[in-house]
Amino acid sequence: MPLEHLAPLKFTLERLFGTKTWYELKESTSVTKWRRHLLRALSAIRIAFFETVKVRDDQLAQAVKENLARGEQALKTAKSLEDLLAAFSATLTEQVFIQLGTVPRRRPGTDVTLNPKFWQLDGFRSVQYVQTQEQHEALFWSEQQREFGVSAQSSLYARYTASASEMSYSQWCRTNEA
Repeated sequence: MPLEHLAPLKFTLERLFGTKTWYELKESTSVTKWRRHLLRALSAIRIAFFETVKVRDDQLAQAVKENLARGEQALKTAKSLEDLLAAFSATLTEQVFIQLGTVPRRRPGTDVTLNPKFWQLDGFRSVQYVQTQEQHEALFWSEQQREFGVSAQSSLYARYTASASEMSYSQWCRTNEA
């Protein structure tokens, strides 16, 4: 059975958990191995949600817990790799809509188009992403390092420090076209 179709998921799991995960799943069709890593991914989502989403209501927290618990149960009872992937995909799809504000509950037989009026999901809660200055600087630093490399970034930071500028590092770089 060719496994190329699983590569995107293996790459994602590797980014989350490291190279060891990639090698464990590399050519594996083992339901046990895949189950273990997909359960681990749901656990990571749960931990990340509760550690990251600081402003939330009790109903949102409960909806997240229940969805991830249903997903874990479905993964634990899956008999095949296809069943695992279906359960994982369904759980993640539900999770996305929970975190957007609500999971649409359409009446059976209702056809819904992709018209934006059907997809504004802020009737119960609104999602707002905010970024502190510290987070902005951390993101700038990370992106700059990826673009220029550690050595070039270190040189720029040394120039910034030597300038004794009162601007933030990101503002200084933008001003000095660095």
